[in-house]
Amino acid sequence: MPVDEWETRTLEAALALLCEPRAREHLAEGALEYVRREHALERVAELYVEALELAAGGPRVDDAVLGAVAGAAADVGLDDTHELAARLGEVGLGR
Repeated sequence: MPVDEWETRTLEAALALLCEPRAREHLAEGALEYVRREHALERVAELYVEALELAAGGPRVDDAVLGAVAGAAADVGLDDTHELAARLGEVGLGR
C-alpha cells in the first residue's frame, strides 16, 4: 500500500472489504491457489535442486554440457546450429 495522503482511506476501504463474506471467500480462494502454485512440493524441490546445482558450480556444469553438445554436433557434421542453440536456450543453456 502506498504511504501517502490516501493511506488511511485506502486501509479503511481494504478493512471494510474484508467484512464482506464474498470478498473474504474470493481472497481465501486466491490465497489457496497462490500457495498451491508457488509452494507445491515438486516446484519447491526443483527450485532447491537448482539452487544447490548453482552453488555446486552450475556455470562449470553448463560449460561442460555445452562442450559435450558442441562436440557431438561437430562429430555428426551439423553445420546449421541455430536450431540447436534455440533448443539449448529453452533449457537455460547457452545464455
